[in-house]
Order: sequence, then C-alpha cells, then structure tokens
Amino acid sequence: MKIKKFIPFALILLSVFAVNACCSCKNAVADGGKVKGYITVIGNEPFSKLAIKTDDDKVYILKCKPETERELWKKQGDYYLVTFTKTEEDTRAPVIIVDEIKPLTKNSK
Repeated sequence: MKIKKFIPFALILLSVFAVNACCSCKNAVADGGKVKGYITVIGNEPFSKLAIKTDDDKVYILKCKPETERELWKKQGDYYLVTFTKTEEDTRAPVIIVDEIKPLTKNSK
C-alpha cells in the first residue's frame, strides 16, 4: 500500500529534476568563449541593439567598447569571430561582453 503512495511522488520528483536539468542548459554559451556569426541589429529605433547571429540561428547581443561598437555598426552583414569573457541576461537575448573581434572571410567559416 505504501508503494502506491510513493509512485506519484517519485514521478513528480523525477519530472522536477528533468525540467531543471533541461532549463539549466538553456544558454549554450558559457562564460568566456568564442562565437562566429554575422553582425546584425535587433529591435527598433531608438531601442536597437548590435548583435551577432550564429550559423545555428542563435542571437547574442553584443556589449562592447564604444569604438568597437562604432566599427561594428558599419559592418552589418559581415562575418566575425567574437571573443568574450562573460555573459549577461536581457529580455531579448543573452548578452555577451566582447573582448576582441576579428573579421573572417567566407572561406574561413
């Protein structure tokens, strides 16, 4: 009789663990790393943000130095390798703190 009461509890507990395991890996980019993709802009004026769209259609907002940001605004649609130190959360997409940018050619994808 006790086992019949335990089964629903065990199923609920197992479900909670499964959901938690899936949700904890929602951000594919860990703190620190490199991302390749096309420079793009998301949002509408005056709330537009500079971002990078990867080959697997993930979008990350770029947070970088003003001079780097000015350069990237002019390079929309170009393919870049972005090196970053950490990530933050935003309502639209994950934010990566840019350390270094490197333009790539179509052949070096």
